[in-house]
Amino acid sequence: MKRDENSTNEYSNQLIKNIDSMPFACAVVDKDLHLIHNNAEMSDFLNRSNFSIKNGEKFTTLLPEDEAKLFFEFSENIIHPEDNNLWRVFTFKNRRGDCKQLLMSKLNMQVDGIVSDNHYILIGIPTKDIHLESAISGAEQNLDQNGVLLNKYQSIFNNAVIGIVIIDNGHCIEEVNQTFSDQFGVIRQDIIGKKIEKIFSDSINEKVQNLIRKTNRNKPPLVKDVIIIEREFNDHTVLEISISKFLNHFDSTEKFMMIVEDITKEKETHKALIQSEKLALTGRLAASLAHEINNPLQASIGCLGLVDEILDEHDKRADLGIYINMALDELKRAARIVKKLRDLNRKSDISEKTTFNVKKIIDDVLILAKNQMYDRNIVPVFPYQGIPPVVLATRDQIQSVVLNIIINAIDAMPHGGYIYIDLITTDNPEGVAIKIRDTGEGMDEALIDHLFDPFITTKEEGLGLGLYLSHEIMKDHGGYIKVESKAGKGTIFSIWLPTGLEPEGEKLSK
Repeated sequence: MKRDENSTNEYSNQLIKNIDSMPFACAVVDKDLHLIHNNAEMSDFLNRSNFSIKNGEKFTTLLPEDEAKLFFEFSENIIHPEDNNLWRVFTFKNRRGDCKQLLMSKLNMQVDGIVSDNHYILIGIPTKDIHLESAISGAEQNLDQNGVLLNKYQSIFNNAVIGIVIIDNGHCIEEVNQTFSDQFGVIRQDIIGKKIEKIFSDSINEKVQNLIRKTNRNKPPLVKDVIIIEREFNDHTVLEISISKFLNHFDSTEKFMMIVEDITKEKETHKALIQSEKLALTGRLAASLAHEINNPLQASIGCLGLVDEILDEHDKRADLGIYINMALDELKRAARIVKKLRDLNRKSDISEKTTFNVKKIIDDVLILAKNQMYDRNIVPVFPYQGIPPVVLATRDQIQSVVLNIIINAIDAMPHGGYIYIDLITTDNPEGVAIKIRDTGEGMDEALIDHLFDPFITTKEEGLGLGLYLSHEIMKDHGGYIKVESKAGKGTIFSIWLPTGLEPEGEKLSK
């Protein structure tokens, strides 16, 4: 026991002697940051020359309050390091606001068998040109042993609003900030040291690997791509990934820096702007063409009217009279549609709404599309035999919606099939639903998600406005239009209209 006490005293005396002989600021602390000893230079370094610093005092009390917390977090990386020989640099402002730097590392000192396992040395820098290269190799660049992170930029790195990750040549993650962790829903500590490929989905990983290959092959300064992260409830995040190479001067190795920026708002704003511009252009085009299209329509209406006048009673009772009257009605409806195209977003006037028989609408549409269905070997099935339901709506617009869906169903069955039509009255809420199901080619989810957007079409000669306008019409009437489809298994369109004078239909959705 006596020998141990003598050895401890000898160790302490030797430690104090060594610290006091240092020509630069130096101090030793224990694992709890209590001060074991410091020299006069360290007192000057901390601007505490006029104040006594007592052994046992916590080193953090010698620093400004806001810097003390940062130093405590910094010291955790030295007290529990993976490499006990690691030197790290801490940058702070003293009580006068001057920028200072401290080197900190585990103290490796042995006297008479006693090793300083729990002691740590602090050195104030600059060190008056004292050569410490053997102890602080590479510290001039303020790099850690991986060359990953400049410590004095730690706060900026961690608090950046963009995601940042450092990757070595083997694609292993060396460092990552919290924003990146939040963007991809990962825990920072769990992914450091892992391959970058392990944290991404296959689709995203393919893009990341492609960017890395481009950087390796062509060595451009920066390569970029855009990825989409799907969230719950059809929400999504749009991220822009940038990857560049940089040289680690500490060990002359090349590494990758990946920067990830959330551009969801910019993308959505840009998309809305493009859509607005398209609609504005379409509106101007419709207005300029409306007059020219209307002239031949009115001429055709006049000619058919004259033909109707010269028909005798027998012809009028025959199919010829029926078809002429139907052609007249359709031309008049086309003229009204052309007139309304001058303003695609105009709400329908309440004065234009009338009560009408929904079953009659469907019957008329099937007559109009009869030839097209016959040519395609398509059989319509409309077995409704109940009391025809009546709604208050703009008849022309609802007929346009039904006709558009029927025509789309016909186009989806180039080799024939069936179109099933169901007419259903609903009680809660009160209204009328029309379901139109075809046995055609169906659609994939990617198309369904954008089916009601303007200018989305799979037809070579289509403008992509039919379903968009149908969507707007149903919305204007307080109703909705929905679609269900699977590739190769057909499609079901459902439209619903309220029956009241002041309808409050369910929220329109796709």
